[in-house]
Amino acid sequence: AGVFDVLDLQNGLKAFLGTATIVAGDYEQLRLIVTGATITLKTGFTFSDGTSTHDLKVPSGQQTGIKVNFGGPVHIAPPTTTLTIDFPVDQNFVLTGGTSSPSGVLFTPTLHGTVTQ
Repeated sequence: AGVFDVLDLQNGLKAFLGTATIVAGDYEQLRLIVTGATITLKTGFTFSDGTSTHDLKVPSGQQTGIKVNFGGPVHIAPPTTTLTIDFPVDQNFVLTGGTSSPSGVLFTPTLHGTVTQ
């Protein structure tokens, strides 16, 4: 568990999310459980209510998690398999309301994973 600024994780920069022990085998997807998230606009920008930070609703984040698709089965094998998750910021958020003073942000997660052993 941790706090991550996704804007800091671009152009090949990475953050360690954690470890898990799972049964060896082939997997089509991974799910990330997210218990809370906020979104902060760049300096000088505000939401229509005058604030620059809002809680972000993560669809199914606490229940079934955010899906991370692999684009085909990946083989997980002992002793260690490392997965990299791509989070394209420009494809995951949509401003609601006017662009100069949005009322909120929709989070539309589309994440992709690859094995990077």
